[in-house]
Amino acid sequence: MAKKKGSGKPKALANEEFRSNLLSIVSHELNTPLTGIINAVSMLEEKFPSESEYIPMVRRNAERLKKTIENLLEVSRVDAGTMRVRLGEMSLATFLHARKESLKPKLDRFVLELDLEADLPHVCGDYRRLAHVFDSLVLNAVKFSNVGLLAPGAKGVVNVSLRLESMASLPPGLLSTREKKTGMYLVVELQSSLPSIGENPRNFEELFEPFTPWRDADTRVREGLGVELAIA
Repeated sequence: MAKKKGSGKPKALANEEFRSNLLSIVSHELNTPLTGIINAVSMLEEKFPSESEYIPMVRRNAERLKKTIENLLEVSRVDAGTMRVRLGEMSLATFLHARKESLKPKLDRFVLELDLEADLPHVCGDYRRLAHVFDSLVLNAVKFSNVGLLAPGAKGVVNVSLRLESMASLPPGLLSTREKKTGMYLVVELQSSLPSIGENPRNFEELFEPFTPWRDADTRVREGLGVELAIA
């Protein structure tokens, strides 16, 4: 049957809406039973405080699943254009020092070093959203670093630098024709001291696309859905 002229939506848009709706529904449906599981684990921890193997294992996996569901919900909000931000004045230097302390337990064989320019201005931002972005970038740098090159007992380094640059120094193409080329902007650079696993320049453009994790034969065992950088 021929489709009426003007009816329907472009296939790409229809697929995007379908994915967004599916993510939202699945995430909500998974979240309800997971909340019950986490509550049950809390009660088991109180009743059997000496159990140190199976209950902690259930807790770790439940928390991992919870994080995955939260990420799926975030992707659906981004797709639907409903993600909200709560802006407030903040010091990026103070923010980065706080995130450094928070991330210590998750860095394993890495240390996080900060190289911050002095007297940086305050900015307007959403602390929780920026924390998600920053943590995702740092943890992905760690996840895809080749720790096999580390000597026994040695640690890799993830270096984060923050500085002010003149707008005039921006590379061509990063500013639209409507944006002013005067004033200053903040530059945040993040670099691992180790080479990445499975580095393939052909995949660089896909790094921030959802569900296309940067993986090849060497990195396929890495955990995650490939949405953290997309959310960032």
